[in-house]
Amino acid sequence: MEAGAAPEYYVRGTYTRNNLDFTNDVLYLAGLGAESISLEPVVAPSSAPYALREQDLPELQAEYYRLARVLREQERKGRRVDFYHYSLDFSGGPCIAKRLTGCGAGYQYLAVDPAGDIYPCHQLVGHQEYLMGNVFRGIRNTQLREKLSEAHVFRKKECSSCWARFLCGGGCHSQAVLNGGDLLHPSPIACAIMRARLHGALYYQALKENVDEENST
Repeated sequence: MEAGAAPEYYVRGTYTRNNLDFTNDVLYLAGLGAESISLEPVVAPSSAPYALREQDLPELQAEYYRLARVLREQERKGRRVDFYHYSLDFSGGPCIAKRLTGCGAGYQYLAVDPAGDIYPCHQLVGHQEYLMGNVFRGIRNTQLREKLSEAHVFRKKECSSCWARFLCGGGCHSQAVLNGGDLLHPSPIACAIMRARLHGALYYQALKENVDEENST
């Protein structure tokens, strides 16, 4: 990396209900030299002690707003940190495919366990009903692949009235499954977190535009 042109990459982390102050984690990673950072909410069964819960939502929303302000402070100091989920194209938006589904598990990418078994994603490894095949025998469960590819926003009732549906794409399939739902019924907590994150992204963009307007006058 030091010898040639720097490749495009993101340093990715995960936050849980044990570190809802994840802005500190973004700053820590930035302090290590990371310029492009992605920090994701944990995907876990609701029974897990570290799983995010409804009572965490007010603190999460406040933290996403705090992150927006901190990122702007860093920029004013001459250091820009690219937070993946705040890099939204508000003029053109995502491509059609991403507007319809935010999860490509099972047909855009796969997960392979140590035994060679193939699953839609790493979160579903070990869930036999989502076993798609094996690297030695190929994909056997083609119906599951079709089911995954057809789980888009127009087939999800909860998405029909959500303002964020074309920025979200219907959410994470595995999170819906792990929280007791199915592919066509996204996790309510995941939906709420996604909206909180998008509110943070909109706030960040508003802060940027206000500064840009002040500098141009």
